[in-house]
Amino acid sequence: MSEGSPSNQPVPDVDAQDQASANALGALGAQLRKAREAKGIALAELAKRLFFREEQLNALEAGDRAALPELVYVIAQAQRVAGVLGLDVAPLLQPLRNLQKSGLTHRCLDPSTSTTQQTAPGSAKTAAAGVMVRSIAVMALIVGAGSALVWGWRRFDAGTLQTRLSAQPAAPSPARPEPPANEPAPAMVAPVAVPPAPGDLLLSSSSPSWLEVRQVGGPAGEEVVFRGTFKGERHFPLGDGLKVLAGRPDLVTARLEGKPAERLGSIEQVQWRTFKTSAADPSAPPP
Repeated sequence: MSEGSPSNQPVPDVDAQDQASANALGALGAQLRKAREAKGIALAELAKRLFFREEQLNALEAGDRAALPELVYVIAQAQRVAGVLGLDVAPLLQPLRNLQKSGLTHRCLDPSTSTTQQTAPGSAKTAAAGVMVRSIAVMALIVGAGSALVWGWRRFDAGTLQTRLSAQPAAPSPARPEPPANEPAPAMVAPVAVPPAPGDLLLSSSSPSWLEVRQVGGPAGEEVVFRGTFKGERHFPLGDGLKVLAGRPDLVTARLEGKPAERLGSIEQVQWRTFKTSAADPSAPPP
């Protein structure tokens, strides 16, 4: 084989876990799309009903890994879509749960990284020489500009400082007051965690987690009061009740007045939880 000619070695396949994830997402998305079309629901209508963006729902149906978030959020989104469509996706989600337990990180498939290319030695040397020349020229400009700036600043700073020192008399330093001998040292007060107020739900998370909170009841039905990435603490007025859905329920704790804090569930229990002034019980996804 002549020097610089392409290698005849086979291109390595993508990682086995990446391929398994792509297959599982493709099968899940195809079933969701098939169920939606069977019910005659347009993609835009379903996205509006679920408070999804259209491109978000389209990526889920297409199994587009490059446009999807981490697996835990994909599982939560798929469960919400399946709940509206009346579709049992537990068997389709099991491969994704297994990949999640194995510690698979979200990696987008990029075709540009799956092939190896070789460049002729002559063109590679020419390109390297061009890069080196440009780098030297840029470095020289930076050094020259920096030197001129420092030299000019020092001249300006020295002249300005000398003029101001000669024009202004030195101010006497104020006397430091002596503290009373018998004054006690201030007591250190430890911060106290603020418990939830009556009629409030306190949600807290030490790590970022996707979260959605809905207000139950009211003239307009359920109202979304929070949706997005949540971290820290926040009080939510209970009103007639609140529904909470977390992408990572194992990271989020909920607390009502007079009750101990409790986690929303394990990492696999991505489901709606209902909180009221009397009790806090899990509930099925909203219709």
